[in-house]
Amino acid sequence: MNHVNKINGPTVVIMAGSDSDIPHIDKIRDALNKYEITSQVRICSAHKQAKELVDILNAYNTCKFP
Repeated sequence: MNHVNKINGPTVVIMAGSDSDIPHIDKIRDALNKYEITSQVRICSAHKQAKELVDILNAYNTCKFP
């Protein structure tokens, strides 16, 4: 979970199921950037990568940072 360790302060994590969601992700990131809100994108299919998704969620849920 290297991405979790790179969080430095408040961050919005944008979870998506596939690369086909990138147009939507870009709109969300643009809106967050207008308010100088840091974001991180994680793409992981709940159907194809269930264990990896659970590991990612657990890592964020136990992260020290807000």
